[in-house]
Amino acid sequence: MSTPEASAPQLDARPVRCVVAGGSLVGLSTARSTVRATVDPHHDARYAGVLLWRTLVDEQAMPRNVTLPRAGEPAREAYAGPYRLVTYPVPGPGGETAVGHRRLNLVWYDPEQRDLLHEAGLLDGQTVHGTLAPGALPAPVRQRLAAFAAARWPSPWREALTLALEAGTVFGTPIVHYKPARLVAGRVALAGDAAHAASPMVGGGFRQGLYDVRALTRALTGASSPAEVPDRLARYQGARLAAAIRHVTRSEQETAAYLAHAARRPAATR
Repeated sequence: MSTPEASAPQLDARPVRCVVAGGSLVGLSTARSTVRATVDPHHDARYAGVLLWRTLVDEQAMPRNVTLPRAGEPAREAYAGPYRLVTYPVPGPGGETAVGHRRLNLVWYDPEQRDLLHEAGLLDGQTVHGTLAPGALPAPVRQRLAAFAAARWPSPWREALTLALEAGTVFGTPIVHYKPARLVAGRVALAGDAAHAASPMVGGGFRQGLYDVRALTRALTGASSPAEVPDRLARYQGARLAAAIRHVTRSEQETAAYLAHAARRPAATR
């Protein structure tokens, strides 16, 4: 999937994914990395000011009178008020790609839910502690989202959102930014979202993670003893740190531009 939103980081309370190999510890692909504190104890991911409402809806559950996206439909985006909606079909649970048997993926950018995150205990200052789980939306928020979707989002996405909100399958993922000052400390290294958390708005997060893996592989290949690991990881940092900083900087700039646009639009779902 080439759309930016396909690489959105998922925030949850589970332990960080990591790999121990060759005398090194590598923290991988989670925006809330606990390994990160070992590498960069003075910096952590910070809330970017936007919550993503996300869900998947089976096309077979859609009303029969709704026209579904055609085969090969690209990702679409729509703006209404301060919100941005990104949509695209993805294969069904069994890999089905025929129209009527896929799933509709919806990503709703919402810059107005800071208070909700605080009240839910998921945001402390700028530090994010988790995702608003499916079924955890307060009824007033769910009702306001449903009313806005019905009034402002285009078909078939408004119908899909109505179904998802009624079924309680919508969840909220806060976007975070983490711009690294370093990727390595001794035998410990960061890769993926643990190394450079950015908004899915700019895309490329999964690709950047693959570049990290390639650089790590090249740096560690040929090491003959654990004693070589720190120097090898330093090579990895030299190869990837500048690119990681550029990726997050672009995300910060794009997010700031979106928030400036949203501030000029009328609020609707506080």
